[in-house]
Amino acid sequence: MPPDNRKDILLCKKDFSVVQLSKDINLSTFSCEYPEYTTFLTDNAPKLDEIGITTTYLVKKGEKTCAYFSILAGSVEINSKLKSLFPEKDFPPYADKAGTLHIHHLAGDKDFCCEYKHIISFCKDYLRAMIITRLMKFLNITFISLDADINTDENVEEKYKKSGFKTVGTSFELPFMIAPVFE
Repeated sequence: MPPDNRKDILLCKKDFSVVQLSKDINLSTFSCEYPEYTTFLTDNAPKLDEIGITTTYLVKKGEKTCAYFSILAGSVEINSKLKSLFPEKDFPPYADKAGTLHIHHLAGDKDFCCEYKHIISFCKDYLRAMIITRLMKFLNITFISLDADINTDENVEEKYKKSGFKTVGTSFELPFMIAPVFE
């Protein structure tokens, strides 16, 4: 396998900003390798955000939209598989669910993905900070969750695993993965 010469976004976080999607942001230059993710951002995300189903954030470098992630509230069942994957968590026997911040969509612009690596970890770190600094005052969120879209990228589950996510089951026939907020 050839060396990965892309820049590590985790080493240059200060060059990027994260902003909430709004109507005045031009998305016409964003183009994902998988067209359905471009369509989601340009057509569906604004509508879902407007009616309160999701909240979408853009990773920007200057005026350029480099990536996005769309989130919503979720939960995960505390079952034997989850307990075996996270033995350090002392779940009480009566606990049946744990709160999650669910990544509904996450995608990068194809030019950006050719230049930078670790966008999954960047987004996970941003969400972790959001949970700790803002949301934990109001909600108990134990995990960040997502459905790994293996239909568009057969290697995506492995990419998420490298970023600290673990597969705990399936959701809509896709791997359902979680990462702890506090490690």
